[in-house]
Amino acid sequence: MVTESKMGWAIWLMLGGAVGLAAVSYATVAANVPTIASPFSLTVVLPFLSVGAVAFGVWPLAFLLWCVPLFSRASAIPHRSVVFAGAAWVFGAVWLGVNWRDGISHAGVVQVATLLALDSAVAILLFWLIRRGRREPSFLTNYAFHWLLFAWVAWGSAPWLGEGI
Repeated sequence: MVTESKMGWAIWLMLGGAVGLAAVSYATVAANVPTIASPFSLTVVLPFLSVGAVAFGVWPLAFLLWCVPLFSRASAIPHRSVVFAGAAWVFGAVWLGVNWRDGISHAGVVQVATLLALDSAVAILLFWLIRRGRREPSFLTNYAFHWLLFAWVAWGSAPWLGEGI
């Protein structure tokens, strides 16, 4: 049984994670042009163009709603989250595959290669967290998996690789 004090700790961690995701959402568009540190992720840019700064709250809200079981310190990574991670990675890989030529001509080889390496590193880390979560379920592994997944989707899973916006 989870005690109320431990649940309080999880709630504060979740709310802090949401604030961190708002910062990550802002960071993806913080520069005037797409860069390695600010790749203008499509997942934040499109909402930003339609609703403005409210878009920085989209991914934190999605994180809080998707991860409701984490508020009570759930230790198992849900299958739906694994499917979401796989779908996000496939979408990001297809996005980079379709747009790499434009990215090289507008952003350069270094930026495209770095974003590809970061996408690969995140995929490896997410896979490692899934395996660890299956072998030794824990709240912190579950939380780390979900926070990294949402941060990656908000920050750079679909970077802008074309002309300036």
